[in-house]
Amino acid sequence: MEYFGKKEDLSFVEKKGFKYIRLVKRKRLLAQLEELASKLDIQIRREKLGQARGGLCRIEERFVIIINKDLSDSSQIELLSQELARFDTNEMYLLPEVRESLERKKKDE
Repeated sequence: MEYFGKKEDLSFVEKKGFKYIRLVKRKRLLAQLEELASKLDIQIRREKLGQARGGLCRIEERFVIIINKDLSDSSQIELLSQELARFDTNEMYLLPEVRESLERKKKDE
């Protein structure tokens, strides 16, 4: 299993196994959504935005998703899924958890 945290966090794993598994799944999904954005030629930028979450915009003919760097992983996943769901990914291979996350956001609209 991949681990995206710090080595000192491994003691946390021994004490809180299920939380660790959820953490790894969130980190992996976030990385997969970022990879999808890259394949769609969408730049992701993380910036201090105060109370704003961020969102999709176009800068000089290029799509950019700006994310508030203070957001939790779960909130970043929600934002990326929401913005990436706007694009046609039907012909692309996506891991099931990525497609599920996008489809959930499409239903919410």
